[in-house]
Amino acid sequence: MKQFFKTLFLMAGLFLLTQVPSLIIGGVLGYNQVSEKGQFGLVQTASITFICLIIGALTVEIAQRREIFRPLSGSQTKYIWMTLVIAYAIIILGHGLSSWLLELEGKTDTVNQAGLNDLMRMVPLSLFFVLVVIVAPVTEEIIFRGFAAKRLFPQKEWLGLVAGSVIFALAHMPTDFGSVTGYGVMSAALAFVYWKTKDIKYSIAVHAFNNLIAFLGMLFI
Repeated sequence: MKQFFKTLFLMAGLFLLTQVPSLIIGGVLGYNQVSEKGQFGLVQTASITFICLIIGALTVEIAQRREIFRPLSGSQTKYIWMTLVIAYAIIILGHGLSSWLLELEGKTDTVNQAGLNDLMRMVPLSLFFVLVVIVAPVTEEIIFRGFAAKRLFPQKEWLGLVAGSVIFALAHMPTDFGSVTGYGVMSAALAFVYWKTKDIKYSIAVHAFNNLIAFLGMLFI
């Protein structure tokens, strides 16, 4: 029980740490508006990007110290690729179902996606890329999949994955059936990857690839 609460507090602390860049961005936007600068300066962009990467690196370091990462043998390569493909196919189906439900509800985007659209318009593209495609997948998977599975319920890994997946979905602020479905299915697919491979690196890879595709869609569509 002691380890459960210790892990829970660590997960909460790391999650709060990942929100620091958003708070800094909000402060910079407010400052730029008051001073009528209008856009991020080079120093501001570089500084926040550096902070994001430091937070990501710190999360990885803490995960490594607690043996969240586990290497697999080369003979499992084909099996791993099949798992990743299946998981991403599930995520695509979840996105499609989510879009359909949102349309039925008379909405176009989830609250979380609307916030990302606004953020993309307000911050430099390079900073947005680092936040969404690099840092978010690494930190979120380590917190909601790695720690939840291996440390929250060490004797019942499946229970940790279920709990972590629910928390992951809730952290993305679902407010309707469409968003619940989209983030719920995505979370389940990422949990499936971790469960089958027993290595957080692969769920990070699928998460990052999904976010990269979403980033490109926001950029060109």
